[in-house]
Amino acid sequence: APRSGCRSSRMYGPGGSALIIEALTDSKNRAVNEIKHVLAEHGGSLAAPGSALWAFKKVEAGWEATTPLAIAPEAQAALTALTEALEESDEVQSVSTNTDIHA
Repeated sequence: APRSGCRSSRMYGPGGSALIIEALTDSKNRAVNEIKHVLAEHGGSLAAPGSALWAFKKVEAGWEATTPLAIAPEAQAALTALTEALEESDEVQSVSTNTDIHA
């Protein structure tokens, strides 16, 4: 089936970072389950709908951090591993964070 549904997920990652994940999928449930699986492996958690939006503004190219967050080196490494794992998913189109390491 063609991928037709765009879905945004908000979450919190290492060091208190906020993330927005854009997924393009033909199955909302599959996309959410895949994202939850990656989060569980990397210490992230889904946020309540709209709760991480405070950290971003919508721009033409996607999402931009309103105030980039500095996080500790160990949290930076964990966040990098999390975002790379999310980006490897066939369902995920983009990952935006509010940190100054992976904008």
